[in-house]
Amino acid sequence: WLVSISTESQHWIWGHDAFWLAFMSACPEFPHGQWPRWDTGIPLEGQFIKQWLNAGTLGVDQSRESSLEQIWVEFCTHVMLFHPNPLVSVN
Repeated sequence: WLVSISTESQHWIWGHDAFWLAFMSACPEFPHGQWPRWDTGIPLEGQFIKQWLNAGTLGVDQSRESSLEQIWVEFCTHVMLFHPNPLVSVN
């Protein structure tokens, strides 16, 4: 749905950041290693993804589990803007 809405809308800006948080959760080695392609209509822009790319990964000095936990916290905080109910992590 993200590539089908105006890039000027608040939902696009929110969705763009939510996409990168979710993508990094699924592919924490990005941009290294193997990862699925994404629609290039979703640019590598925004605070989170720029931070991630500048550091190589956010987890450079952390374990994979710690990196994923950090992403989860950021994702939950971000999603609360449009989804007011708490999210539950299922292990």
